[in-house]
Amino acid sequence: MAAFLLLLIMIFSSKTHVITGYAANEPTAVSAALPDTLTQLSKVWVLRERLQYHQENLKSAEGVPELELIFFPNNSYQITRLNPAPNAFNGKEVTETGIWKLEEDGHISVQVKGVDGRAIQTAKLYRWHLVNLQADKLVLKQIANSEYLVFEKKHK
Repeated sequence: MAAFLLLLIMIFSSKTHVITGYAANEPTAVSAALPDTLTQLSKVWVLRERLQYHQENLKSAEGVPELELIFFPNNSYQITRLNPAPNAFNGKEVTETGIWKLEEDGHISVQVKGVDGRAIQTAKLYRWHLVNLQADKLVLKQIANSEYLVFEKKHK
């Protein structure tokens, strides 16, 4: 039992994370310890694809919501998505704001501070795991449902 726990600790304490099976490319490793990782993350990202495991293979999921994610260099973030059911209280877009932190193990924790201008405060929780980061592509694994979110850098 102790050996099994030690093995789990070794696996989950790795600072390099790889996603395979996406776009038939060679796996790309991302290290959160690199100093330019924070700079590369601090962009405007647009959701392009959702990937889910189906029978042990990553498959593209149906329905990609219009979602824009911005990581600011001052460790604040903003998520803007289309509201599927706008009404008099909530408009056609939902905007979430808060603070984020990239941990050395690649986890990104967030603390929500507001939604649509209304102040709220949540506990700081892990929301994503950084899987792949390139100049114009970002892949995050959601902690809650193990879904992979593929973002593309927004071009003005």
